[in-house]
Amino acid sequence: MIRLARRELRLLVIVCALAQAALPVQASKADGPPVTRIAFGSCAHQDKPQPIWDAILRYEPDLFIFAGDNVYGDLTPGAAESLPEAYAKAARIEGYRKLRASVPVLATWDDHDYGQNDAGGDFPYKDRAKALFLDFWQVPLDDPRRGREGVYDARIYGPAGMRLQVILLDLRSFRSPLLRKPAGAPGPGPYMPDPDPAKTMLGDAQWAWLEAQLREPAELRLIVSSVQVLAEGHGYERWGNLPRERDRLLGLIASTRAHGVIFLSGDRH
Repeated sequence: MIRLARRELRLLVIVCALAQAALPVQASKADGPPVTRIAFGSCAHQDKPQPIWDAILRYEPDLFIFAGDNVYGDLTPGAAESLPEAYAKAARIEGYRKLRASVPVLATWDDHDYGQNDAGGDFPYKDRAKALFLDFWQVPLDDPRRGREGVYDARIYGPAGMRLQVILLDLRSFRSPLLRKPAGAPGPGPYMPDPDPAKTMLGDAQWAWLEAQLREPAELRLIVSSVQVLAEGHGYERWGNLPRERDRLLGLIASTRAHGVIFLSGDRH
């Protein structure tokens, strides 16, 4: 059974990115021992203190999952391409140097390690951002992510009867523009739900890939979404901004009969 300590759940918003000499992204171990202890987090600003690593190391996780905003940088011309330096600073954080020596990791990105706040599929520098992401996380040259658009990925751990599947979605590379609220509209956040059926969260290729992943045999599935899936009540980024796409996600889980699904999301506002 997966055990998630309450303290780590409360503190999951503080994480760090891998150092340049870090372990590569963990390969699947479908024939290995079951994963029983997972730590996860998102939103780690490389210029701010990150004392959370001490608690995570004491927890001794079998796996650490980064859910996005693993550093804060930009690739827009006015920002003087600060994303590479953000990665360099993260690599020097002491706590993570200890973590990466003993804990395998999986990662996806959100907007601040994609290169621009709230950016989507029309971001002109996403290829540059992807190259930085893959190199920093030491993704092997023969990994499928090197040859396709986006950074979505999936892994299965453990023997039959105790299989854990981790599905890491990419909510940046393909996402359609969000609908902004009219000036003076009430409520927090700049966006409102957009029912336009032409808009997408994942893009056609990633949707097809996700359906295939959900049909893989597994007893427990973590679907990692860099923005909130079920949250309501605010107008910041979330799946609810594209309600047809959220309905599609929930419908796909039902139609594939993918049991044991848990959503793991970051970017809480």
